Amino acid sequence: MSRSTEFSQVDGFSCGAIGPKGKRVFFVQVREGAEVLSLKLEKQQVTALAEFLDNTLEELFGYRAPRPPSQGSWLDSLGGGEVPPAAPPEVEPRPSDSPEVEPRLSDYDEPYFEQPSEPDWVVGKIGAAYQQNKDFIILWMEELTQNEDDAQSTARFALKADQASNFVRQARTVVAAGRPPCPYCRAPLNSEDGFCPCWN
Repeated sequence: MSRSTEFSQVDGFSCGAIGPKGKRVFFVQVREGAEVLSLKLEKQQVTALAEFLDNTLEELFGYRAPRPPSQGSWLDSLGGGEVPPAAPPEVEPRPSDSPEVEPRLSDYDEPYFEQPSEPDWVVGKIGAAYQQNKDFIILWMEELTQNEDDAQSTARFALKADQASNFVRQARTVVAAGRPPCPYCRAPLNSEDGFCPCWN
């Protein structure tokens, strides 16, 4: 059964993976009050979402998400971000209809991820927009269905700048804990011999 979910006051946006290397299942999790939405997606989707949010933070606020500590050097090729500053930068408010809204990027606070028993649904498409009057990054996701005519579940949620930054850092850490990607196609290398089919 399809359903549409909208979170306007997000309390947490996190990323996690369940299972051994080579067989991990990736999730994003949105939390608002007592409601939790756990969505399954591919490793490449997690990486792409993290890099998109990082680039968006730079474009909107002139700030890239801090590099997670002790990450594998291979992740640098995916845009590892910057070494965390001694103190979070002050971000000048952007012109908007609500000048009292002043976005700030907090110190890193790892988002809480609760291991789900199963996903609410599997993510197919991901979209994004910027809500200037509140300095929110809006994400929406559509369910991956077997047939185009099937009813799709959707989710829409508004992220603050620091929530997006914290997600980027957590997602990079989660991705780096698994198999490194092929330098050519970005698919995970074979866990046994480090080989990728695209090399044939």
